[in-house]
Amino acid sequence: MNRKNPSTKRCESPQGPPDAFGHRTLASLALLWACYPIADTSYSNPQEFGTGQWLIEFRPGETRVQMEMRYERKSEKGTGHSSHGFSIDPALLSGLSRDQAMSGGTNVRFQLKRDAGTFNFEGWFKEGNGSGHFTFTPDHGFASQLTSQGFGSPTDEQLLSLAMSDTGLALISELKSQGYERFTLDQLVQLGNHGVNLEYVQGLKSYGYQLKTVDNLVQMRDHGVNLKFIQRAGRPGLQEPRTRRSGSGSRPWRHTGFHQRNGGRRVLSIFPR
Repeated sequence: MNRKNPSTKRCESPQGPPDAFGHRTLASLALLWACYPIADTSYSNPQEFGTGQWLIEFRPGETRVQMEMRYERKSEKGTGHSSHGFSIDPALLSGLSRDQAMSGGTNVRFQLKRDAGTFNFEGWFKEGNGSGHFTFTPDHGFASQLTSQGFGSPTDEQLLSLAMSDTGLALISELKSQGYERFTLDQLVQLGNHGVNLEYVQGLKSYGYQLKTVDNLVQMRDHGVNLKFIQRAGRPGLQEPRTRRSGSGSRPWRHTGFHQRNGGRRVLSIFPR
């Protein structure tokens, strides 16, 4: 990665009253992003695919950090812009220390490695707020493993999506071990895009749910049935989610939330479409 004489100008954090978290989060992050130079960065590695911008916030008293990545996506309809926000263990950000993040101002370079590829970050941190640019390098060894498992050859765009959602071999193995019906590469990408990850699939199993198809997993996740929701429904006095079956087998789920039944007891209902 080559830098072309980057500007040394930096902006000071905005002054004013802190927000509900006790610090100036949004204003500081936005200012950092706006002040970090864009046009002076070039990427010369021919194996790199995709570039974008990142924001990270270290919140006092929290062990995980908040991260947002913004980037362009290309499709048959043209080029669009996407944003992916999530929390992450800072120990996974190789090359970035908490001391750097909480400093009075410093340049940083670090990486996030996932099965589908590696994100390479560079930018600026000050008092827990950071921003900058990233590139993505696809892992073609992982692509070869997908091909050998019958998924075909993934495009770099698909590998970027899988890396963004941290969808990898562990999730594929878990779905197969639980007996889910055969799924395609496009369906695997959709799982990650809709927030279905390894923790979610394993969590559903621990509560006694195996939906058999990845499409049902996506539908259930889209209807707001996450693990915390099921855990709440499993408390004393509440009924766990269930499917209704017809002669042709399970039908897609549609949860309608809590209803007052049986003398005021709250019951979680999930019905077929």
